[in-house]
Amino acid sequence: MENCKKYEILGIGAPIIDHIIRVDEAYVRSLEGGKGGMVLIDYETMNGILCNFHGKSALTIGGSAANTIKG
Repeated sequence: MENCKKYEILGIGAPIIDHIIRVDEAYVRSLEGGKGGMVLIDYETMNGILCNFHGKSALTIGGSAANTIKG
């Protein structure tokens, strides 16, 4: 194991891309689920949300491992 690289931090998880969109409270209340929670959605629902905010989303790394390391 001499050739193994040593890491100070190693995160293993699913790579996910987060779409960050600024919305008002009324929009948040219109969505299924509660503020601060998480609801799994299908592709069509996600695509519909992104189309409504075309060009207004910021992409960032996501997933529990990536978010933990970033934090």
